Formats: sequence, C-alpha cells, structure tokens
Amino acid sequence: MWHEELFAVLKSASHQNWIGIISASKDGNQLAKLITRWGFRVIRGSASNQSKAVKVLRETIAVAGQNKMCIGIDGPRGPRRQVKIGMLLAAQKTGVPVYLVRAQGKGYRLNKSWDKCLIPYPFAKITITASEPILVSKTLDRNGLETLGHELTNQLNNLVA
Repeated sequence: MWHEELFAVLKSASHQNWIGIISASKDGNQLAKLITRWGFRVIRGSASNQSKAVKVLRETIAVAGQNKMCIGIDGPRGPRRQVKIGMLLAAQKTGVPVYLVRAQGKGYRLNKSWDKCLIPYPFAKITITASEPILVSKTLDRNGLETLGHELTNQLNNLVA
C-alpha cells in the first residue's frame, strides 16, 4: 500500500492477525501504539539507518512465510508513491507473494505531510482493492528489482480509478 493510505488499510485489516512494519521514529511510536490496539504485531525499524534496515529485513524474512504483513512501500520518508525495494527483497528471499493494495474513501488529507496522508472520516465507507499475487523471481539482481519496483509503482497507482 502507499504510505498515505495506511490508516484506511490498517483499520480494515484490524484484528486479523497481521504484522505491521513501523518506522522507529517518534511518529512511528504513535502509529505502533494505535495498530497494536487494532490487534497487529509490530516490527520496528528504520530504512534510513543501514544496520537497522538490515535488521528489519531479517525479521521480515523470518516471519513472512507464516504471517500477513502490511507495509507502506514508499516510505516512512518517501519519495511519495515510489516503491522501495526492501519489500521486494523480502518477497524474493521467502518466495512469499506480494499483493498491491489500495484504499478509497472519504476523509481528510494532511496536505502538509510528505505523503498527504488520508485520515478517513468516522463511519466512512472504505473500499479496499487488491491485486492478484505477484511473485518476485529469485533470479532478479538489484537492477531487476529496481525495474520491478518501477513496474509495481505504475500498477499500484493504476489499481484505483
């Protein structure tokens, strides 16, 4: 999912045995508390710190086969709506398929945030759209993963009309 749609997607997946990967930032602390109340288990980490990014990737790989995971694949810092390859690496190493997910609904946009986050209105109808499963080939090198990331960026942008 795009980071901007995480509240709508996460709320719709609440209490269904999901794992969320959340940044180790102060903002991430608040989100981790919220989704823990929604029944998620949480992996904390940072893409901006190399050693922490490797730790999160290892934790993700360790639990990916037995769990459903939610990841805002464009950040916690962006750039907005551009797939980063960390999730693709985890999918490649585990053989677990990727599902692209989008949320549509009425809400309030935080236009001053980098991701223009959508906060759904109370009792708003949220429509979740998911792609077919996408398997990441074990033979892709970094360039291949980056190319796939660009393709998935386009697919995810086009998943919702």
